[in-house]
Amino acid sequence: MRSPSVCSGTTCISSPRPGKSITRKLPITRPSRKVCQERLACKGAKPEAAYFCTECGTYQCIPCETLLHENIKFLLHEREQLKPIAAELLCQLNCEDQNLADIWCIDCSKNLCFVCDRTVHSDGCKKVHRRNPFEPETEDFLSCTEGLLEGGEKSEIEEENVLITFTNTCTSKMISLGSENLYSIPDVACETLALERKEPPTIESSAIDLDGDLSISSFLLVDEKENIKVSSETDFIAKLDCPSHTPVKVVSIFGNTGEGKSHTLNHTFFRGKEVFKTSITQSSCTVGVWAAYDPLSKAIILDTEGLLGTTANHNQRTRLLLKVLAVSDIVIYRTRAERLHNDLFTFLGDASKAYCRHFSRELKAASERCKFVGPLSSLGPAVIIFHETLHTQILKEENGQSPEEILKLRFQKLSQSVDAFSALEYVGTQTSLLPTSFFGLQRAVQKHLQNSSVRSARSSTVVYQALKVLNEKFNGELEKTLPSSFPDQYFACNNHCLSCSVRCSNSMNHTRDGTPHIATTKCRYQHQYDNRIFMCKACYERGEEVLVFPKTSAASDSTWMGLAKFAWSG
Repeated sequence: MRSPSVCSGTTCISSPRPGKSITRKLPITRPSRKVCQERLACKGAKPEAAYFCTECGTYQCIPCETLLHENIKFLLHEREQLKPIAAELLCQLNCEDQNLADIWCIDCSKNLCFVCDRTVHSDGCKKVHRRNPFEPETEDFLSCTEGLLEGGEKSEIEEENVLITFTNTCTSKMISLGSENLYSIPDVACETLALERKEPPTIESSAIDLDGDLSISSFLLVDEKENIKVSSETDFIAKLDCPSHTPVKVVSIFGNTGEGKSHTLNHTFFRGKEVFKTSITQSSCTVGVWAAYDPLSKAIILDTEGLLGTTANHNQRTRLLLKVLAVSDIVIYRTRAERLHNDLFTFLGDASKAYCRHFSRELKAASERCKFVGPLSSLGPAVIIFHETLHTQILKEENGQSPEEILKLRFQKLSQSVDAFSALEYVGTQTSLLPTSFFGLQRAVQKHLQNSSVRSARSSTVVYQALKVLNEKFNGELEKTLPSSFPDQYFACNNHCLSCSVRCSNSMNHTRDGTPHIATTKCRYQHQYDNRIFMCKACYERGEEVLVFPKTSAASDSTWMGLAKFAWSG
């Protein structure tokens, strides 16, 4: 009697006796679809993993990752977000686990995994097909299989009463995954460090090209003069390269110039690819508003010009930023200050007031006029303050108060309010050694993107129309006034006129020199102060202002004659 056999790739395993199970090593398949290994809060037979926790050592789906790391003890675990695999690296027969390709069949012109290779070439004329190992010469292919290289997982296949155990084996090429894959370098130091170290491109940066993100690029949406550079809705959708029917949310970033806003967006949404231009020079590389579309998070990303930078009209730039904030669903305020400055609270407080007084009403009117689907402005955007420090500690819970509650108290002390915003969240990171970790920011942004209880996603057409309506409504020339570093209030007299409330124009403590109070404008008459003056009528008609003092009699008249003339004249 002939013994049964099971073939896997080019290796044939046979059983000497029917019904007896043997265990031997065979070439294994490498599934690109990682399965959650925690199984705490997920559902389904094979829930797909979204993160890999290096300290837990397991792949985790989003619900399990959120549940596990809610505890303060595990909050600082280093977690890596799993990247999608390029289609050209996968088996082309649509395996259940989306296996990586192991075999290249010359005759079929297809990439196959070991399982599909055994199925396709098991019988018939296809047995003689020419097959070569599929080994792309890129480290990206190996980076997809780091779990197989180090994990030691096992998978079992039972077929024809023969139990075959596959054990993960290391390939001939080993790679080292360092901390560079989990963090990113700030833009002020990334190019300098690369020149000093002379390192080759990292695995993460080269994997982006294989992930199909080469087509993602940013474009100028609004220039520094508040002119929209996109002609129509169709042009806007074409430049974003996103489906018109796909609901999206808008994420924008604000902060002072040179804080690394563009760099933050690149590493938060595009895995480090320079979608938004960065520079190590002193000149600003972002002027106006630039836009790009992230297909993974289904969000329109807006990169704005930095505050406190050199500009021809500071007021016009601020108005442009407030219009961008009004159409955003999530606002990131990026700061690298060791301690939070007043300009952060002033900008967000003024933005909240402007949204309540102007933008909310105008967006509601535009929604009714243009018949948009759903309301545009039930509440303002959610604000995430991303605070990075080097030497000082970030905000932490103090006296039972969360960082968000501490921020709201500081807003109150400065007579500012953030009631217009739907949410306020603080994300802090202390970077003692480069590069910067953006994991906390990614997690916060993802949470707000998935939350549609306050602001729901809408089509990109609605986003363009809302921005166009606000830009047409709030447009026009503004005075190029800048606040003086040393205003007159620092040194002028503090006294004010009781009648007209005009401030004295003399210096402080001028009364010590015998100089009276004086103002540069005319006063306003009020009867209770009896502050009227008399002028010569004949002189006034000639254009001269000559003060006169009323008397009951002239100097040439006697007292009784003067009184008689005064009474007779009325």
